[in-house]
Amino acid sequence: MTRQEQIALAVAVLALALVPVVADDFWLVQIFGQSFALGLVALSLNFLSGYGGFVSMAQTTLAGCAGYMVALTSVNAVGKGVPLHPVASIGLALGVSALAGAFVGWISVRLHGVYMLMLTLALAMGFFFFAQQNVELFNAFDGIRGVVVPNVAGVSLRSPKIFFYMSLVCSAAALFAVMITGRSPFGLVLKALRDHPRKAAALGFDVAAHRIAAFAGSGLLAGCGGIFYTWFNQRISASTVGLGMINSVLIMAIIGGLRSPIGAFTGAFAYVLINTFASGLVGAERVNTLVGSAFVAVVLASPDGIADAAKYVRSRVRQSSLFERFVAQPASGSARSAVNE
Repeated sequence: MTRQEQIALAVAVLALALVPVVADDFWLVQIFGQSFALGLVALSLNFLSGYGGFVSMAQTTLAGCAGYMVALTSVNAVGKGVPLHPVASIGLALGVSALAGAFVGWISVRLHGVYMLMLTLALAMGFFFFAQQNVELFNAFDGIRGVVVPNVAGVSLRSPKIFFYMSLVCSAAALFAVMITGRSPFGLVLKALRDHPRKAAALGFDVAAHRIAAFAGSGLLAGCGGIFYTWFNQRISASTVGLGMINSVLIMAIIGGLRSPIGAFTGAFAYVLINTFASGLVGAERVNTLVGSAFVAVVLASPDGIADAAKYVRSRVRQSSLFERFVAQPASGSARSAVNE
């Protein structure tokens, strides 16, 4: 992670930290809170795609594993599961999602491209039908309703500002961890396996172990998003891990940019905005049409998503005459005067 990226991330987090000063509870929870939760799930997909070079359709399944686990270990309206301490509940949920990610990675470790895509989709749909039909544990299609968001030191985590700041801190930490991982030895090995798997294997790197570890890490990220999304809805059902949500997460990741970690949250924010306000403009029955149109427009205009478009605009600004006149020339003039002295 370069110093410029660190500064940009810190400035963005500080700016978002001031949002509660000007935004009401609706924006804090329904827009930003939901965007952070879905952005974490999309980030897990961006991590796999950007560093590992493979696209998984099972990320909502991993998020659902964590969501169901935190619901079953919390007080709920249907009386399913056994309530645990919030720390134990969260830790168990994250552990289950990481193990589920490692299992998905182990199953699909030797596949690439469309074959991995179809296998992970099959696993995701298998989990969906299991959750839809299992009454004893998952309460079938109705799911687990009335999940009580825990209290910490007498403060409810469901409070709009608390929920906003918790999801913001968790999202920033996850984004920072992914960007750091990209420049770590593990991340560099993943990139080598992505670009030249045979050469990397010939150098002695364990291809299977690194890919399984990458899936486990993506499961941890998706699990964080699944927990926040369950707290946001205060329920979880089979529809949360169904084909509609699978497509939604994929759309978020592609709109934001599959190879950009920050693109996951950009795409999630854009998706939530369209999904929330479009029904009042075009009608609820045409929301999916509008989302699909926005998806096609972004892909045609910038195949690498909004993040790549932002980089292009920034590079064009740097090359513009105004930038050179007011920024580049004074800086070069100062350098020349320093040399002359």
